[in-house]
Amino acid sequence: MKYPFLRNTFYLSLGEFIGRGIRVIVVLIIARVIGVYKFGIFSYALSLAAFLTIFSDLGISSVLTRELCQKPEDKKKFISTAIFLKFLLILPIIFIVILSPYFSKINGLKPLILFIILLIFSDSLREIGFSIVRSKQKMHLEAIDKILTNSVIGAFCLWFLFNSGKISSLIFSYFLGSLVGLLFFIFILRKDIFISYFQKNLFLYFLKSGIVFSFFGFLTPLMINTDHLLLGYFKNAYQVGIYAAAYRPIQLLLIFSTIISTAFFPSLSETAKNKEKFREIFRKGIFILISSAIFLSILGIIFSNQIIFLLYGKSYSSSILVFKLLAFCLVFSFPAVFLADSVLALHKQKILLKYFLLGFLGDVILDIVLIPKWGAIGCALATLITLSLSTIFLFASIWKNH
Repeated sequence: MKYPFLRNTFYLSLGEFIGRGIRVIVVLIIARVIGVYKFGIFSYALSLAAFLTIFSDLGISSVLTRELCQKPEDKKKFISTAIFLKFLLILPIIFIVILSPYFSKINGLKPLILFIILLIFSDSLREIGFSIVRSKQKMHLEAIDKILTNSVIGAFCLWFLFNSGKISSLIFSYFLGSLVGLLFFIFILRKDIFISYFQKNLFLYFLKSGIVFSFFGFLTPLMINTDHLLLGYFKNAYQVGIYAAAYRPIQLLLIFSTIISTAFFPSLSETAKNKEKFREIFRKGIFILISSAIFLSILGIIFSNQIIFLLYGKSYSSSILVFKLLAFCLVFSFPAVFLADSVLALHKQKILLKYFLLGFLGDVILDIVLIPKWGAIGCALATLITLSLSTIFLFASIWKNH
């Protein structure tokens, strides 16, 4: 078990740090060049795409990874059914994006609608590729795809930024990068992609297993993107820009938790029926994540001023307090994804219902209460409160029952 974990961690780290690093550098350049207000519009559009991509997946990709690990002989029907379900889920998302400008105070959103839809479509289908390579534990292919995708995004973003400067061009760059990543998977996995073997009786199975996990495994990004959307509704692009600037470095740090959780997931799935081995893997994973989170959180809070000024300049000084609050969130968001992965591997999604209600709905309620008065700071405070309570609850439930 140790060797696959170390190998997976290496490749996932390589892909995440190089790929995400390229994107973060480009976003920092964009933030400095276009200013807080336009950066708020840009961040709002990306948050809308990320938020709806979660709902275009509903945990299908994670369920597919688990099933391919546990039942590789049935890969044709599982892959085909997952692809078919993806197309069905994307259709209502299109209408939501079209209506989105009418539910926001963000001006300049309408020209971005087409590119947001294309980005959601491409990113959603790329998740199928991630599921297949993870089930095969060929994480080097995932690393190549992420580096390739983000390199294309970075190149086109910089080219458009200094030639047209239009936000629509920047969002289009994200779609182009995602499309290249999708085409890479289609070529590499062409012998593993099946279309005509889908089974209707598996639709409900995928949705029942995945819908709960889609909320819980991605509670942190779901909460963050909801924060962006509610800030856009109650406040303005400036407040979205302040919050987005504070979250970008935190998003980079969250790579650690994603890498570790993803690297452990195939082993958790394979040992789900062996309690002793499962417990051993679980204890190692949760210890690594909590220890890392505490260390990074302390560093982030201590050096918050230097980080914000170095990355964005003094015009983003209002982001400092928001950044401190979000840095503290790492202590809870790091183990959250791993805990959700553990529950998914055990086929125990139902115990996560209270976790979701406490986390997501609690965050929305607190956002509605705190944003009108405190703006981005209220958003960060709502995230910290709900994320801490929901993660502690989930950890206690898993520890008690398993």
